Amino acid sequence: MADDQGDKLLALRAKFIATMGTRADALSRLLEGPDDFNRQEAIQEIVHKIAGAAGFYGEQGIAEAAAKIDQPLKLALERGESLNKDAELQDLIRLIGKL
Repeated sequence: MADDQGDKLLALRAKFIATMGTRADALSRLLEGPDDFNRQEAIQEIVHKIAGAAGFYGEQGIAEAAAKIDQPLKLALERGESLNKDAELQDLIRLIGKL
């Protein structure tokens, strides 16, 4: 029974890592695109999801790095402002790559 639970946890963790990789890839593609409101909105949505999932799976470093980007982007979007967080996003992508 304990092995079954351990297998389930490993499978969940593997799915989490794969999802994080997919999201990191999406962020990388967005960073290569034009810097406009749609790009910023897509980035904020992905970063928000990363922050929540990483926190749930105990990856506090990733969750905190994402949260530091998420809130300023969200506020900028609400105000209709542009906010460049490319350096921080690259750092987040590198953190995810270490999973």
